[in-house]
Amino acid sequence: MSYSEEKFRDHLKKMVEASKVDNDRPLTLHELKELALEMGLSDSEWDNLLVKADASLELSKNHLSVKNYLNAVESAEEATSINPYIKDGNAVLAQAYYQLSLQDKNDDYLVKAADYAKRELQMDPLDATALHVLSAVENLNAENRYSSKLFKYLGIGGAILLLLFFVLYFCTNRVSENNVKDILQNSTNENAGNRVNSLFNLVSEKERIFKEAVQRRNDFLMTWFSTVNSSAAQDGIDALESFDFKNLSKSETEIKKNIGVVSAEKTMSTDEKINFEGMENRMAVEKKRWLEAITNYNTQIQSYPDQSKGMKTIDFPE
Repeated sequence: MSYSEEKFRDHLKKMVEASKVDNDRPLTLHELKELALEMGLSDSEWDNLLVKADASLELSKNHLSVKNYLNAVESAEEATSINPYIKDGNAVLAQAYYQLSLQDKNDDYLVKAADYAKRELQMDPLDATALHVLSAVENLNAENRYSSKLFKYLGIGGAILLLLFFVLYFCTNRVSENNVKDILQNSTNENAGNRVNSLFNLVSEKERIFKEAVQRRNDFLMTWFSTVNSSAAQDGIDALESFDFKNLSKSETEIKKNIGVVSAEKTMSTDEKINFEGMENRMAVEKKRWLEAITNYNTQIQSYPDQSKGMKTIDFPE
């Protein structure tokens, strides 16, 4: 092992040890550099470490693109161990661990994916990759919790119904088979009715969250359009003011057209573009959840029409 390699490994070790001093406040990049210089690294060697971190992260992205997820994790961890603040470092780790969790069906990888996604969002609250990974993990967790609860409720409900059957049959010996079926059917009907109401409320909640995401995006665009003195920018403002959720597709088309025209007159800054893309991604996620809630609700009332009297299917947004 060369002297440089020894110092490199020693540097990583001391970084880890120093980070344990104050778990509530991770070392800044400047503090990490000071630590490296104190242990004998020169400025040029520190710069070389940062270059190595960039190269490792790029290698990780290449591994990720060809589905070498373990190698992607290894390279990305090397990059973030040198520079914990490297751009996209935690996002790449989140994506790699998420893909590993699907590939190996390993819940531990799923936990790590969520952890790294949250770390990335602490540095960049609008990072698209981290948002997507965290959303996917939350959806998987929600499905698992739902399945677990479903089996639990089915088990409890089944036990109660079975006990009721035996009590009625053995204690009174007067309940006919048809009466028992009526009891079971009534219980099923009541559960179905409750579920219809719950799903309807869920649709309303998902719609509210989606509209809030759209409004944040629209507020951002209103400010951006206002900085441009042109007829196209004014058209964009008019389109925002007349935005119609009942005719979502038409309103979005009009907004996108105005963005394209105004962008030719004034390009968004890097920060503005990051904010805008993050808002668009959040809208896409929340719209997907809203549409899924509508689908589940419509399916339920079509499956149990007798328990859904007076309740109509919900139309999908145009």
